Amino acid sequence: MNKSILLIGFLLAVLVAQAQPTQPKTSISLQTDLLGYTTKGGYDVWGVLRHDQYQLALAFVNYPNRDKSYYGQSGLKENDQFVRLGLTRYWNKKKWKALFYGVHLEYHWRELLEDGSSERLTDRHIAFAPVIGYHWFPFKQGGLRRFSAMIWAGPRLRPYFYKQDRVFEQTGSVYPSPSFVDLSLGLHIGYQLFNR
Repeated sequence: MNKSILLIGFLLAVLVAQAQPTQPKTSISLQTDLLGYTTKGGYDVWGVLRHDQYQLALAFVNYPNRDKSYYGQSGLKENDQFVRLGLTRYWNKKKWKALFYGVHLEYHWRELLEDGSSERLTDRHIAFAPVIGYHWFPFKQGGLRRFSAMIWAGPRLRPYFYKQDRVFEQTGSVYPSPSFVDLSLGLHIGYQLFNR
């Protein structure tokens, strides 16, 4: 949470920068996701490169207790960290230029810890999600012109992940893995660091 506060503080500190167009041919942005991570005690940082209609994003995400609703009252603690690569394309029509579609590829490394046990389980898996989203620049002039908001969603597919039950050897506890598909959702705030 402290890292998110620092990131937001940094973004607010640079808002006084000279304004440039919000739809440049090439831009570099820094973003963070408010919805999925910072409100649950985790954090994430996205570096975004956009050229014309195409966007490449690289993110690091720390997401504690991601499947808390699935594991219920089991006392199982989880920390899911992953790197996400996003490849997206914006529609090139005047009315739809803020809409985009693409795919997110993720490499996860998770750690599970059961209450009353020192045993830690670790696993690694790959996931991907076809996504659709909307990228909005709410301010048209001044230093706030570089500020943006983005929302995206899509079904996240976790091949092989759902086939592996989690077994703690010390206690003999077995936890079925979460489902093959779940919802991947993001609500970002961002700031253009560079554009031309």
